[in-house]
Amino acid sequence: MTPPSQRLAVMLLCALLAACETTPTSSLPLPSLLAPEPEGLRAFEKQQRDQALAFEQQGALLEATQAWEVLALLRPGQYDERLAAAQQRLDAKAKEHLVRARQEQSRGETAAAEQYYLGVMALQPQNKEAADALRAIERARIRQEHLLKPGRVQPTADTTAKRPAAPPAVSNPLLMEQASNLARQGDFNEAIDLMAGQLKAVPNDLAARDLLADLLYKKAQSVQGKDKEAALAALRRCLQVQPKHAGCRAMLGLAAPAAAASAPTRLGTFSPAKP
Repeated sequence: MTPPSQRLAVMLLCALLAACETTPTSSLPLPSLLAPEPEGLRAFEKQQRDQALAFEQQGALLEATQAWEVLALLRPGQYDERLAAAQQRLDAKAKEHLVRARQEQSRGETAAAEQYYLGVMALQPQNKEAADALRAIERARIRQEHLLKPGRVQPTADTTAKRPAAPPAVSNPLLMEQASNLARQGDFNEAIDLMAGQLKAVPNDLAARDLLADLLYKKAQSVQGKDKEAALAALRRCLQVQPKHAGCRAMLGLAAPAAAASAPTRLGTFSPAKP
């Protein structure tokens, strides 16, 4: 006869098996292996894809490349080929504009070269060659417009007709603004030449004198760490232009501005740079 302890163990085992058979499997939670993708994400992807295709049809290569780049980040590996193709078209077009710009500039067609350089910048905003060329063209234009000798008339086809030249204007706001813009870009020499030319033409232009002194002071500040001789020369010229310039005097370690009367005598007579 089976011992009571063994019969109890068999009864408990049978009860457990019965409970397992009667438990409905449908009541157990199942993990979601494939979560549904947000509808907004799919709509955004479609919008970006439509924009990229539309930009390509319109020839807007930079915008198309940017749209494909967003899609490539959204779906890694899915849009890489489209992005690479768009980038290749953009680079090829920028290179074409750059070649044409060099050709036009070598022929002296500055206006046409400028348009092609601008086309390069529209495709590649960080293109250094195009940016440098545009700045050089702008500087040349400023020199042509403003660094003319006073009393000189632009040559014309009719050389027999001689007209009296108008005297140079005192306090030229446009010229001063251009000099300030050049200084902000780091072109201190160009800015200084502009103001020196104006002051040579109009010695009593106090605004031009003050700006020239400030430009010389800022140039000295910008080069003092790498070229002490150039900084010293700029400071000395600054005091020739404006003996009481506090910044220049402080950098030179001179006395208070009230004692600046002797500075021009020690440093020499002011002689502005020729345009």
